[in-house]
This record gives sequence, structure tokens and C-alpha cells, in this order.
Amino acid sequence: MLGNFTYCNPTKLYFGKEALNGLREELKKYGKNVLLVYGGGSIKKNGIYDQVVGILKEAGKEIFEDAGVMPNPTVEKLTEGVQRARAAKADLILAVGGGSVCDYAKAVSVSVNCDEDPWEKYYIRFEEPACPVLPVGCVLTMVGTGSEMNGGSLITNHAQKLKIGHVFGPEVFPKFSILDPEFTFTLPRYQMVAGFYDIMSHILEQYFSGEDDNTSDYLSEGLLRSLIHSTRIAAKDPQNYEARSNIMWTATWALNTLIAMGKTTDWEVHMIGQAVGAHTDATHGMTLAAVSMAYYRLILPFGLPKFKRYALNVWGVDPAGKTDEERQRGPFRHGELDEGDRSGHEPLGAGRDRGHAGRHRQEHPDHGGRLQGPDPGRGPHRAEREPVTVFEIGKSRSPPNPNRQSDSESGPPPFRPSRLAAPLPAEKSSFKRIKGKGKKLRRQRQIPHNLIYDGSPISVLRLVSQT
Repeated sequence: MLGNFTYCNPTKLYFGKEALNGLREELKKYGKNVLLVYGGGSIKKNGIYDQVVGILKEAGKEIFEDAGVMPNPTVEKLTEGVQRARAAKADLILAVGGGSVCDYAKAVSVSVNCDEDPWEKYYIRFEEPACPVLPVGCVLTMVGTGSEMNGGSLITNHAQKLKIGHVFGPEVFPKFSILDPEFTFTLPRYQMVAGFYDIMSHILEQYFSGEDDNTSDYLSEGLLRSLIHSTRIAAKDPQNYEARSNIMWTATWALNTLIAMGKTTDWEVHMIGQAVGAHTDATHGMTLAAVSMAYYRLILPFGLPKFKRYALNVWGVDPAGKTDEERQRGPFRHGELDEGDRSGHEPLGAGRDRGHAGRHRQEHPDHGGRLQGPDPGRGPHRAEREPVTVFEIGKSRSPPNPNRQSDSESGPPPFRPSRLAAPLPAEKSSFKRIKGKGKKLRRQRQIPHNLIYDGSPISVLRLVSQT
């Protein structure tokens, strides 16, 4: 491992069928006033709300509710939550829900005692809290984000068309989290599958970076194999406890900072997905699924050894009779997720629902993605607004690329997926400039990468949409 790092994760986890009993012990550590944060009300239908409230009352806590956290928490909702927490004089914020609820609770926790605009301070200037931070605890009902054991907090500003994640330091991590796999059983299938892909994307964003022999990559491969195995079972039998418990545990370790140690990480797919989500409010996991195949096909030629390793070690691609490129492209064949594989496994089904990506978002608290800082000492990534020149893959000239090698240079370009520092392969290297703002684009079906790239290191701001 070539990276230098400091690792710290202060979150205490209670895992399993009796995990909620841990809440009794944790409540003894905090004052009387508890702000109970949750989403659209599904926890009242499945009985989790009554269980949590019963324990709070048993502990003699004063309960103040902050309901209605949406799948992509907004800056307006954050303002409301801060007002509720101040009025309650909250000693603890208890988030009961999925990643959005946990993200939102952390945003409130750093904003209650902040005398500035939280959006500007934390999500535009990316400053760290200089004020007391309220403690947060989580009772997880949806897996995918890893928010139960990290400092990620993602907020959407619809007025500015921005969806930004800030990865705070360990002082903002949840103090404790309750992980009972059975609490995820009532999740709608659409949201379940979206969570599956969010988990996979978190691992891939860390795995596809760097070129050294890194222990974190071996851990990532094991997590991916477990995820693939368990999600295939859960897709057929959502009540399978063993599969759902493995998925829940994998989701936590996919983004609790462990496998980022010693890695530069990428996060370009999340930047693209979050930009799309800011404009559409689409389910986060589905935006990642829409973006990933095109993105990884695009950068594959510039990281061939790592993609080959991924194909062999994670997907078990048989190298016999295949060229290196064919082996590496194995996991990225068109329609892989829809069609299943040759060993007879059922597909996950993410592509079966042809409805709008955000159609189910009111059914259960969803989550937003987040960025994972590669090293606590290096600080969080920042999503900035920049002047954007948009290009569509087509049949015209290539966009300017300041990092492109000159004709006199030889050898393969470096593998820098987050910068896309090398020209595309010849057959896909031409771009067509798009003039005008907000223009609706027709999907060019003959082009495999239906992607618009802005040339910046931050993100692709729009995907090509069908007319």
C-alpha cells in the first residue's frame, strides 16, 4: 500500500434480530429531549415506529418528532429540521429510516448551533463545524448508503439545481447505529434493488483507482463477491434473512471509510448521478445504474489490468479463448444486469421496471449518494459549479482536452478515470457540440455510450434523454 492514512471510526453498531435492544443502553448516555427523525410514514405501517417510541418512553425521554424527510432531503427541509431541534432543545437526534434520513440527521446536527447559513458553510464552502455538534443515532430500515457508519450528508438545493454531499469528520459520525436485517423486509422491490446497486457502486468507486498492490482492493473483491451472491438470492426471496443480513453488513463496510484507506478513489459516477438527481429527483441508486455502464466502458481502455482483475476475481470470467479486452469487457456487456449470466442465475431486475426512475420515491425513504474522502487528513471532495461546455458523443470534432498527450508522446495514457485524461478510442473519439441551454436531446442508439461529458473533473451534468 502506497498511501499514508489515519483510520478512525467511532460508530458503535448493534447488529441482528435483537439489535434494537441496544437502543436501551445507548439512551442512558444522553439527555431527556430526543428529536425523532423519520420519512414518509412507512415505519408506522410496519411497526418499527411503535417499537422505537416504546423504548424511548420506557427510558423516560421527551419525544419531539421531525417527520417527512424526503428521498433527496432539501435545503428547505434542513431549515425546518434545525428549527425543530432548537425548539426541542434536543440532546439527541434519533434517525429511523434509510440513508436519506441518516444524512439529513447529520446535516441538522451540525447546523443547530451554527450561526451561519448551513448550505453556504457546509455545502458550498465545504467548511467543517466550528460549533457544538448534536449526537446522532440511527435505526436503519434500508441499506445501501453506509450512512449509518460514516460522516456523509447529502442535501439537495432545487433552486440551484445542486445535490451535494459533504463527508464530515468522525465527530459527526453516528454515535451508534441499530442494524436489524428484518427491518428491511418491507422495503418495496424497486428501492431494494436501487440499494443493491448503490452498494456496488460505492465499492467500485474505490476499487477502480490507483495502481499499487493494495489490501483494500482484496477486501473490495470479497465484498463484491458476497454482494453479488446475496443479491441474487434476495431478488428471488426478499424475506431470506441470511441474504438480507449479508447485504446489510456489506453495505456498511462498503462505505465506512475502511476500503478507501490507501486509495485515491474516483467518485465520478456518483458526481454524475447526483447531478442527474438534482435535476430530476430520481432515485439515487437508479441514477448510478444508468450511468455506470457507459462510464466504465468509456474508461476501460485506460485501466485494462485492473478491469481484467475485476473480471477474473469478482465475476469469474473464464479467460479461455478470449483476448484481454474480451475478458475485461465481460462484466460490462450490454444488458448484463437485465439478462443475468450464463450460469443460470436470475437477473436482479433493475431494468425490468420501465417506469420513471422516481416513480416509487414516495413509498419509502430513499437515500442520496455521498462522496467518500480518500483520507481524513485530505478533507472532503467538493462539488463546485463551473462554466460548462457540453458535448454529445456523435460524429464531429473532439472537445479540447488540456491533459491530452501530444502526438510526439508515446505509450498508453495514465489511468485517471475522474479526469478522463486520455483521448477516447478512435471509434468513439468524436463529439458533437450542443448549443443552447436546456435543449432536449435525442438518444443516438447507434452510439453505445449515451453520455454527455462536460470536460471538467467534477461531473457530467446531464445524460442524453429520449425525446
